[in-house]
Amino acid sequence: MRPLQLTMQAFGPYINKTTIDFESLGIGSVYLITGDTGSGKTMIFDAIVFALYGTASGEGRSNDLLRSRSAGPDESTFVELLFEYHGKKYLVRRNPEYMRKSKRGTGETSEKASAELHFLDGRPSISGLVEVNNQLESIIGINKDQFTQIAMIAQGDFLKILRADTKERIETFSRIFNTKNYRILQEKIKSDCSVYDGEVKKLRDKIIQNCESITPAVDDESKLDYWLSLKNVDDISEIIELIDVAIAENKEELKINEEQNLLKDKSLQSLNEEIGRLENLLALKKDLENKKKDYANNLEAYNLLQKSYDAKKLLVPENDKKKLQIEKLQSFYPQYDELEQNNAEHAKNSKNLNDVIKALSIQKSNVEKLENEIKSFNDELLQLKDVDVDLVKIEHSIDQINKTNEEYIDLNKEYQSYRLIKIELAKAQADAEKAILASNVKSEEYNKKNTEFLKNQAGILAKNLKPGKSCPVCGSINHPKPATLTDSTISKEALEKLKNQSNEFEKKA
Repeated sequence: MRPLQLTMQAFGPYINKTTIDFESLGIGSVYLITGDTGSGKTMIFDAIVFALYGTASGEGRSNDLLRSRSAGPDESTFVELLFEYHGKKYLVRRNPEYMRKSKRGTGETSEKASAELHFLDGRPSISGLVEVNNQLESIIGINKDQFTQIAMIAQGDFLKILRADTKERIETFSRIFNTKNYRILQEKIKSDCSVYDGEVKKLRDKIIQNCESITPAVDDESKLDYWLSLKNVDDISEIIELIDVAIAENKEELKINEEQNLLKDKSLQSLNEEIGRLENLLALKKDLENKKKDYANNLEAYNLLQKSYDAKKLLVPENDKKKLQIEKLQSFYPQYDELEQNNAEHAKNSKNLNDVIKALSIQKSNVEKLENEIKSFNDELLQLKDVDVDLVKIEHSIDQINKTNEEYIDLNKEYQSYRLIKIELAKAQADAEKAILASNVKSEEYNKKNTEFLKNQAGILAKNLKPGKSCPVCGSINHPKPATLTDSTISKEALEKLKNQSNEFEKKA
C-alpha cells in the first residue's frame, strides 16, 4: 500500500484542513517524519490507520479523543486518504463520532461515525463502517495490528513484531508476502513424502518377507551366512544386488543341469529301446511256452475223446433200438399237446373270469372313492375361491405396516437427536448471552474509566500550561480551552487490571 495524499481537518492538533501530498516526496517506499515532541508526527500515522481501519494506531488513543479540542462547533472532523495498491487507486473518507452544533436550535447533537470508499477505476462506491472495513482489509491483505507493526517505526512499537511469538510472526509475514501457496505446496509435499515413505516401508517389508522364504543353493557356507545376514539390513539395494547375483548363478546352474538332463534323456531313450526289445523277446518266449502247454493239453484231451468214441461205437445197435421206441412215442405228441392245450385254456378262462370280477369290484370301489374326493375338492375349491385376492391384500397390508414401522423408527431417532441438539443449543445460547452481557458491562466500564483517566492526564498537563509556551501534546502556544481535572482518581495499574478483565470477558464471549 502506497499513500498518495492525506487530508485532515479538526483531527488531533490539525485544526484547519491540512493536506499532505506524498506523491511530491517521490516513489520511495520509506518516508521519514521528523519533528519536535508533540508536533503531530504520530497523528499523521493515526490518520492513515484511522482512514484504513477506523481506529487510531496506538492503544492509548480512543476514537472519541481524535477530534481536536480546539475545533469550533461548526467545524467537521474527517480524514481522507488517497492510496495506491497493486496499480489501482482508492479514496477512503472517514469521520469519528463527535459532538457538533445542532443544525436546528442552539444545542449540540452527535455526529455518527461514517465511512466511504471510492474506486477510481469506475466501480461503484460503497459506504458503511462494516462494509468499508471488510473491503479495505480484503484489498490490503493485513489487519490493523499487522499494519501498525510493519508500516511505521513509531517510538519503539516496531519491537512488538520482533517480540511476537513464532506463530504470530509467521501469520503476519505470510499475509504480507502472500506465501500461502508455498505453505500449501510444502504441506502437500510433506503429505506426499509421508505417503511415499509408508509405501516404501511396505515394499521393504514385503521384500524382507520374501527374502526370508528364500534359501539360495550355494555351497560356500560363508556366502550363505552373508546372505542370511542381509535379511536384517536396512539397505534394500544390497539385498536386491545379492538376489540378482543369486539369480544369475542359478540361471547358469540351471543351464548346466538342462544340458546334463538332455544327455541323460538321450541315454534313457536308448536304454528304454533296449528294454523294449528285451521285453518283446520275453513275450515271445512266454507265448511259445504257453503254446507248448496248450499242445500237451489238447493232445491229452484228444486221447480221451478217442477212447470215449471207441466205447460209444460199441453201443450203436442198442441205440438204434431205443431210437425206434422214441419215434413211436413221438407220434402221440400231437394228441397229447392238444389235450394239454385244452386243459390249459379251461384253467386260464376260469382264472381270468375270477380276476375280472375281482378287478371290477376294486374299480367300482375306486370310482366311488374318487367321486367322493372330487366332491370334497369342489367344496373346498368354492370356499377358497377368493383366497388369492385376500392373500395379496394381507401381504400388501404387512408391507405397509413394516414400511410405516421403519419410518417411525427413523423419525424417532431424528427426534431424539433434535431434542439433544436443541438442549445443547439452548445451553450454549444462554452461556453466550451471559458472556456477551458480562463482556459489554466490563467493556463499558473500561471505556468509561479509560476516558476519565485520559482526561485526567490531559488535565494534569493542562494544569502546568502557561500562556505563550507550547503545549507538549499539540505544540500550540495558545490554550483557549485547556482540559480540567475530573473527580475520578483511578490509577494506571487499576485501569490496566480492568482492561485485562475486559479482554478476558471478551474472549469468553
